[in-house]
Parts: sequence; C-alpha cells; structure tokens
Amino acid sequence: MNPPSHSAQATADDVVGLPPFFYFLTLLALRIFHHERVDVAVLEVGLGGRWDATNIVSPVVCGITSLGYDHMEILGDTLALIAAEKAGIMKAGVPVVSAEQPAEAAEVLRLESELVQARLPSKLRRAWCAESLSSPGAHVCSDAAGGL
Repeated sequence: MNPPSHSAQATADDVVGLPPFFYFLTLLALRIFHHERVDVAVLEVGLGGRWDATNIVSPVVCGITSLGYDHMEILGDTLALIAAEKAGIMKAGVPVVSAEQPAEAAEVLRLESELVQARLPSKLRRAWCAESLSSPGAHVCSDAAGGL
C-alpha cells in the first residue's frame, strides 16, 4: 500500500527530491540525539501512524493520546479509520499506553495491538489523575492518562 498523499507537501521538494519537512526535522533530531549521546528521548509523532517518520525508531513504549477528527483527508473520515492509522506506531512486544478512547477507536486499537503483538493494557488507571494533577479541565487528565 502506498503512503497517503500529502497535498500540502507536494511542492518543489518533490521536484528536487528532498524529503518532506517533518521527515527532515525528524532525521535532524535523531542525528543531534546521537551526536549528544542522549540516553532517552521522547519523540512526538507528526500525524502518527503507519507512515510517520518516527517509525524508524525502536521505542521502549508507544503512547496514543485521545483521538479525534483531525487530518481526516489523510487519516480517514471515521474514528475507526483514524485509530487504524494511529495504531501504525505499535510495535511487536512494545508496551502501548493510550488515553481513554471512544468505543469505536478503542476496539480498533485493541485489535491492532493483538495483530502486531503489542502490549496494550485492557484498562487504564486514571484514579491518580484528579489527585496528582492540578488540572483546569478533564481533558488534561484524559491526555495525562496516555502517559501512564
């Protein structure tokens, strides 16, 4: 299967043969991490998913924040399709943590984790969130659950 078309990236870079800007920044960051002998780095994906530049990294853990209807022209027009694309960051044997997801997305993430043999816990422990974070809104707790 071919990567999704990124119409915003179809510019002079394609004519000259340069990588898309995010790919360039990812490679630059990885080069700097190597040069500086960084022991641990937290990488945030671009759009996330199967075609993300960060997929070249072998992570010790993968995290998926709350999914919504962003970048639908690239990721799909349903939460199930978006979740399937986002699940592309999962790796065999690597733990996956996820924020609480709508049922449609959660089921896709569960099935994809089984398919690639990634370790996705069945329940998230969020009880600590209200006590541990002085958050102005519930969304902070929900996003923080992705870091558990």
